[in-house]
Amino acid sequence: MKYNLISFFFLSRGDIVPIRLDGSIQWNVGKGGFLAMTDGVVKETKSQGLGKGMFSGEGFFVSRVSGVGILFVTSLGAIIQRSLKEGEQWIVDNGHLVAWNCSYTIERSGGGLISGAHAGEGLVCRFTGPGTIFIQVSIFYSWF
Repeated sequence: MKYNLISFFFLSRGDIVPIRLDGSIQWNVGKGGFLAMTDGVVKETKSQGLGKGMFSGEGFFVSRVSGVGILFVTSLGAIIQRSLKEGEQWIVDNGHLVAWNCSYTIERSGGGLISGAHAGEGLVCRFTGPGTIFIQVSIFYSWF
């Protein structure tokens, strides 16, 4: 039996997380979150529409990943996984997204001027389950 080995080394503080794909679910990967994939995985760049493109923090295009194999995602900070049950909701600051496979809407966050500036123009993503979301706990602009 032949074994292949690949090593990843990331120069910054952060995580690399493998996501196993079984062919039944399509994943979205945020800006800068894609690292690598195995054979059998397909990555496409798709428009997410005008509204989400302008306000999600991910730009007009996201990577859509599907197939059977392993997708590797990365971030500038630790990655946290949150699995949502049917109808369960979770609100995420738009700058913290790494990968997700559930639906979401863009909303203006509550709070005053300071909390709005910290949240990336005061916008958040409200995810609704079922599905899984991977977020990063640290984002690039929070390091300065």
